[in-house]
Amino acid sequence: MKVVTLILWSILVVVSLLLGIGAVVSWKKVQSGHGLDAYFSTSYLVDKSSIDLLVLIAVIPLAFLLVWAIHWWQLREERDFKKKFNIKE
Repeated sequence: MKVVTLILWSILVVVSLLLGIGAVVSWKKVQSGHGLDAYFSTSYLVDKSSIDLLVLIAVIPLAFLLVWAIHWWQLREERDFKKKFNIKE
């Protein structure tokens, strides 16, 4: 395994663990009734809550799934185009 691949997988694992811990903590706060309490203020009028974090964690995999689907569609279209017009690389 290449060093760059190993580093990228390590970063992915660490980020996934941090998001998982954040999701568990946020879920516990929502269950206890404090889901809308602000825990982080990004600017003057923007406060982040536990529910915001849970929504963000749910949307990230959906975005990756959408990108993968678009990439798969593009590869399929390219393969069919090359096959139709007998293009060889």
